[in-house]
Amino acid sequence: MNWSAILKTTITGTERSPLPEQPGVAHDPAQTALESLATANLLRKAGRRVVVMGRDGNREHWKITAEADNRPVCGDDAARDLNLILSGRFGEAMPEYAGLLLEKGKQVPPELLPELLDRAARYTHMAAQLMAIAGSRGAWLARQHPRWADLAEKKGADWFTGSFPERKLLLQETRSRNPLLALTWLEKTWKEEKPAHKLQFIELLRIRLSPADEPLLKRALQDKNRDIRIAALEILLRLPDSETRAQALSFFRERLSDAILPARREKVLKKNLPDMSEGGLQRWMSMPVITGKSDWREALFLFFISILPPGDLMAQSGLTKEAIVAAFDNAADAEQLLESLVRHTDATWTDAVLGHFCTNWRHVIWQSKAMTAFITAFAPDAIDIFDRTGAGIGFENECVLRALEHYDRPWTRTMVVFLLDQYRRAAFSFQSEIPGWHFAPALRTAAYHCQPADALATEVARAYFQSQYPSRPREFLTFLDIIRFRQGMRQHIA
Repeated sequence: MNWSAILKTTITGTERSPLPEQPGVAHDPAQTALESLATANLLRKAGRRVVVMGRDGNREHWKITAEADNRPVCGDDAARDLNLILSGRFGEAMPEYAGLLLEKGKQVPPELLPELLDRAARYTHMAAQLMAIAGSRGAWLARQHPRWADLAEKKGADWFTGSFPERKLLLQETRSRNPLLALTWLEKTWKEEKPAHKLQFIELLRIRLSPADEPLLKRALQDKNRDIRIAALEILLRLPDSETRAQALSFFRERLSDAILPARREKVLKKNLPDMSEGGLQRWMSMPVITGKSDWREALFLFFISILPPGDLMAQSGLTKEAIVAAFDNAADAEQLLESLVRHTDATWTDAVLGHFCTNWRHVIWQSKAMTAFITAFAPDAIDIFDRTGAGIGFENECVLRALEHYDRPWTRTMVVFLLDQYRRAAFSFQSEIPGWHFAPALRTAAYHCQPADALATEVARAYFQSQYPSRPREFLTFLDIIRFRQGMRQHIA
């Protein structure tokens, strides 16, 4: 029975697309479709004997076996954990599970290989890690099925003929070991690359960036696509001896640095930027977005604020971090400064930024995407400050929850304690402006990225286990389920 035909019947209905009756199968059309779907799914996962034509034209059956793999198979408990992960219940624990299995030198049971290969085929960014724990059996099985074949096939990618994902991976790997070779490839094909591909290739030039990259980046500065021009300029500003960096800093120092202080900005900009058509401005005027009603001088000034490395703002203006943040109290100004800090991953400004804006939770910046991105980028530093100052989470700064929801890197103990304490106030003592269920996404992220021992040692968890809280919120039960699953998973693999 054809899989696509059965699937079509299941989706469109047995009246529109009936299946032929089969011996031994119920006559009810719906029951026939469901049983056929289950049978076909098993057949898709099952192996089949490989038939090869011999030299004399006769059919020869070959017994194919996997290469020997001396790694032990994980135990029954660890296998059950993997089954739960593959079923989707604890799916986000897959990277940790695979990492632990590789660390302990073990492989997955053969009976779970079909589901594991299905997952590797769907989530290609994890394919290498999943194939590593699948072992030689998994590689052999992948070669027997057309949907999995690419997982096991080790073909050398070619820069000039490969697909974009292959070329991107090849450029990344080559850039790490031989940056000049990778640069040569990119220079030869740059003119033919699509704009979306150029953007991603430019990002890879951050790997072992050197003065040799400057000519290509200067070519990118002339691209028709504004995003490509900005991406190239951002990287050129990271090259200490770059000609473009020297020109940008000189322009900012002479024309724009005195405009940081709001009281002087309008006067300084009008004096130093008298005419848009001035020759010295043309190379920079193609960067900012200038609408019909916007002030082109202000737009150019804010663009430089967003693109220059934050340390250069201080060096060129002679102002401290605190003075610059205070000068950019206006929401539009603040967004550009926060964008620069995230772009250049400069966490040293976190104290200055939060020290200023935490004094006014009603400031519109707390409702901006820029502040959410800032806290997401520097969550450990930000939460340390919130914890130290006793700041809480309310409606005005709920962006802190959204930031924690997206922080998918290892959580510090302070972050876990802070989040659970804020959650306790909302869910168990009702001392918060926002309800407990608003914390659900952040709790889930924390459960997968914190140390289980840190979470279970908190006062909130201990009080919960001692039944000091009469309510049993679903989001907290989910949090504890994930924590206990990860704790057991670690023990089972070890």
